[in-house]
Amino acid sequence: MFRALITRRNMQMATGVASSARNDWLPETEQLYSRLRAQADRDGWVQVRNTTTDPRPSRSVFSRIATANGPVMQYALFLQKDERKLMGVCQFGEEAQGPPGFAHGGALATMHDAITGVLVDKSMEKPIVTASLTTNYRRPTPLMTAVQMEAHVDKIEGKRIYTKSSFKSPDGATLYSDCSALFVNIEDKLRALKEKSDSTL
Repeated sequence: MFRALITRRNMQMATGVASSARNDWLPETEQLYSRLRAQADRDGWVQVRNTTTDPRPSRSVFSRIATANGPVMQYALFLQKDERKLMGVCQFGEEAQGPPGFAHGGALATMHDAITGVLVDKSMEKPIVTASLTTNYRRPTPLMTAVQMEAHVDKIEGKRIYTKSSFKSPDGATLYSDCSALFVNIEDKLRALKEKSDSTL
């Protein structure tokens, strides 16, 4: 089945059906973004990121890597802070390729880490770091296609914040991958380091 998927995907890209000279959003991706934006406006979600309109970050960020074709991973994220939930859309550019026509597993794990990190950072407003990340690859994720992303905080145990996320087709019928991540609140450690630094001055 996987070989058939690769063959079909290669034919699509060769004929230009699912390919673009640049990593700009394709109509399918724009359509999914518009649907999520309408849902966000209706239900009180806030857009927290959009790589197609946000200014370039002042420092290098791996999830915002770009080539001459534009960002390798184009995405937009919406946050429901009170419910600690996030939804979004992503389009993986051709430079994110692993198997022919499909996204590399590392690119997928990067985006799972990115969206769950944004979720915890924006909803809890505490300094956090990723402690572990487990990604399950269910089906190959096509390049230059809209991917629907969802994430939520599963539970909180002291300084440990557990999250879950998933990548699906725009209609939600196909699960491409899902992920469980653990983040740790390092506020106390940062405070201790600052106090130690101040004491040596």
